[in-house]
Amino acid sequence: MTAPIRLLGRAFVIALLTAISPANAGELESAPPPAAAKAQEAAAPKRAKLSCAQYRASAEEHAKHAVFNTKLKAGAWGNIPPPLRKLPPGAKLCGADGIGQAVIASPLFGKQIETYYSPLFTKIGFQPLACKVVAGRTQCTCKRHRDIGIVLTDQESQAFVLAVMKRS
Repeated sequence: MTAPIRLLGRAFVIALLTAISPANAGELESAPPPAAAKAQEAAAPKRAKLSCAQYRASAEEHAKHAVFNTKLKAGAWGNIPPPLRKLPPGAKLCGADGIGQAVIASPLFGKQIETYYSPLFTKIGFQPLACKVVAGRTQCTCKRHRDIGIVLTDQESQAFVLAVMKRS
């Protein structure tokens, strides 16, 4: 079971690229036009339901060969500010990895993520969350000064990473 680990690794890579290059952040933040968003929503991939225990076991196995600590500390929110520590209906917190990203098991995808998390981010001073669907995953970003908020879904599993990168 490697799909959950790809989620963690790619979320970290996207977060790192966004932190390094403001130009990349602008690309990730642009939302698709409404017609494109509708087409993307219709094309949401079928993703496997995954329990947090399965996700943590996979992360534990992958940690032996990973560049960063992929192990999830059950019940931990990592670097997520308290106002963002709210789970969508039916979601479960799987824990946080070694770099402070929270992993959440949930079937949310596309516009559903944007609708749920955008008000939470704006409440703590971030710009509204902008999401787009690319290669079967939802990529959402927002900024607050130099800080970046990220929500990134897995392509194969019903899970996503919630991360806040403080660059101030």
